[in-house]
Amino acid sequence: MSRRLNLSTSPVDLARLVLASVDGDVLFFDSQITASAHARWSMLMWDPGCWLEESPVGSGRIVERPSGRVVEDVPAWMRQAHGQDTASTASVGLPFCGGLAGFWGYECGAYLDDLRAELPRDDSPLLWVGAFEGALIFDHHEGDWWASGTPAWIEGAMAWLDAQGAGEASEPEVIDVAERRPVAIHEVEGEVYRRGVRAGVEAIFEGELFEVNYSERWGATWKAGGWELYRRLRDAAPGPYGGLVRAGATTIASVSPEQFVEVRQGGRVQTRPIKGTRPRGASSEEDAKLAAELCASAKDRAENVMIVDLMRNDLTRVCEPGSVEVSELCGLHSFASVHHLISTVEGRLASGADALDVLTACFPAGSITGAPRLRAMEWIAANEASARGPYTGSMFYWSADGNFDSNVLIRTATLTGHRVRYGAGGAVVADSDPAGEWEEARWKARPLFNALGILVEGGGSPADRAAVAEEVDDEG
Repeated sequence: MSRRLNLSTSPVDLARLVLASVDGDVLFFDSQITASAHARWSMLMWDPGCWLEESPVGSGRIVERPSGRVVEDVPAWMRQAHGQDTASTASVGLPFCGGLAGFWGYECGAYLDDLRAELPRDDSPLLWVGAFEGALIFDHHEGDWWASGTPAWIEGAMAWLDAQGAGEASEPEVIDVAERRPVAIHEVEGEVYRRGVRAGVEAIFEGELFEVNYSERWGATWKAGGWELYRRLRDAAPGPYGGLVRAGATTIASVSPEQFVEVRQGGRVQTRPIKGTRPRGASSEEDAKLAAELCASAKDRAENVMIVDLMRNDLTRVCEPGSVEVSELCGLHSFASVHHLISTVEGRLASGADALDVLTACFPAGSITGAPRLRAMEWIAANEASARGPYTGSMFYWSADGNFDSNVLIRTATLTGHRVRYGAGGAVVADSDPAGEWEEARWKARPLFNALGILVEGGGSPADRAAVAEEVDDEG
């Protein structure tokens, strides 16, 4: 069931209140660009009845909580937990009425496919998936708040809202710059990145790959907490598929512009891969020139088309024969910090298949691996300097009524303790220029620099790096 709420609080303010007031794990699905046709809903979930987590982190051992039972087959657990959900499906068109939600990190791909490589790991969890009885949902198109889920959950949520005095909008919390210093940026060396690009080009010319998505990690110390990191990323580069996950000691803060896979009631399946990037210009004339340059770039369009072909092949495994089609090819979409080329691939879900089949058939997204996917993942394991963790994985929900949506966790920071990591990179193809790929990676890393209050242009100045060298050394 669902109930309209008399709330004037914004989604971001209510999320801050939930994170400050609720113990345990919290998920915030945040449609940060309210004018976008692809950004209608924001949702808050907490207090799952049971959940999966990796314990201990880095072990690959997946445990159900609170029972402590070891789970060997994550998709089987998810399908069983989803089937047991008793939430009402009378949700007046809302996207979630109870069900499963969480994230899979990039390295979950090794559990789904037979890779001839062991993927590296870091101190972030492999995955987190919870079973929720409901959610608070904000409709950006209508400006309404809803509570959706079981009757008991809705009553509990309304009582909690009353106790918190959440009916009125509140001023956002602001943490002074002095309170969050020192900030240490550990920047990827340009030559290291260019060397990786050259290795990718060589693998393509040797016939191993058609395209590979090469990325590296930027590191920082951050002492102001996960919410302040998320808020500043959100201010720097809002995206239609953003979100925050607080799972144990880890916070994932994402301002992703990219939808992964979506499945709606009636069986419509959609994926919207991104490939092709330019920065926004400093003036309207420069901005238009950069957008036109992107649209005219044969290289960027080739990157996009190769991933479209990969995603078409993935969807044909779980969709009705002949139903998969490309409804948009290399469309220009502009965000706060970059222009992107985005394509849309759609199909009709095959009889007997469900949203989890779609997720496992397509994960990890081809836009962040390359083609062919398995060989690209093996190359990434051998050539990237560190684990990706949640970065380039996916944050998702699977409602009891069958609705499913997910993002690709790009423009994403992972905070554990006082250490934050942020991944950025891009597609390498046969005619990639290492210097150009390095600049593209840095365009994509700028949201982190801006969020931390360090404006780094071009290649970054020696003074920028010298100012933080001591803290970087302390970070190890």
